[in-house]
Order: sequence, then structure tokens, then C-alpha cells
Amino acid sequence: MVLVGGRRKLKILWQLSWNERWITAQSFILLPAIALSLSLFGLPITQRYLAQLSPVDIAKTDLAFADVKRMAFAVNRAANHSPLWGNCLKRSLTLWFVLRRRQILSDLRIGVRRHEGEFQAHAWIEYEGAVLNDRPTVYQLYSAFKETFDDGIYVQRPQGRA
Repeated sequence: MVLVGGRRKLKILWQLSWNERWITAQSFILLPAIALSLSLFGLPITQRYLAQLSPVDIAKTDLAFADVKRMAFAVNRAANHSPLWGNCLKRSLTLWFVLRRRQILSDLRIGVRRHEGEFQAHAWIEYEGAVLNDRPTVYQLYSAFKETFDDGIYVQRPQGRA
């Protein structure tokens, strides 16, 4: 948790904006809930349920990219302090849901690769074609599905900035 690192982590937390603290706190609750749902029901049902809990009128937002990126940092901050719950899919679904709750359209992307003979998969979130919660070079490491994962079903969307 946040307090485990002592005063330094607490000081960092209080230096954040109210919105960033709120998103971090929400993420601490959402990460284990999403992890449980994924293990019980799988990705499509979990994502469909999260979509039902968020507004239907997703519209293009006038938020600056930097503001949306700060939301991603807040979710990542919580995931980094929650090693049991914070893998890429759980943190990406958490960010996807946090953005949807604020009526911000984003895409869940999933990519795969073979590394040292082992099959690996990775998930991240894109906003207006830009990677939010991972390195912008994630496309060089993983071959992303052409479809995005939206509301538990695959959606063909045009490729963005890669």
C-alpha cells in the first residue's frame, strides 16, 4: 500500500492534485475487484460489466492529452503498489474504466509475441491512437491485434499513432 514506503511515499501522495489522489484511491479498490472478475468470468464479461457501469455517451473530450496521461500515471501508481493485482491487463482495464467514467473514449489493445520460445501477451490503453499506460514503443515489442477490445467484443478501429 501507499503507507508501506514511509513518509516519502505519503509526501508524494499529498503533492498530487486532488483528482490524481482520487483516481489512485479508486484504482486501489478497482484493481482487486477487476482481478476477481477476470478470474471468475474472463475478459469479455468483465469488460461488458464495466461498460454497463460507465456512461453510455462516450464523446470526444476536450481534455488535453497531458491530463489524460496523468490519469494513466495515477492508475499505474496504484498498480505498482499492488503487485498481486497490477498486471498489464488488470491495470489497463482499470484505466479503461476510469476513463469511461469520465466519458473519455479509449481503446484496450492486446498484443502478442514469442520471446525466447515462450508465448507472451500484453495489454495497454490507447487514447486518440497514442499509448497511455506503457512505452510508446510497445508496438515494436508486441504484435497488436488489429481489433480493439471494446465492451467485451472486438471492434475494428483505424490504427493510430504508433
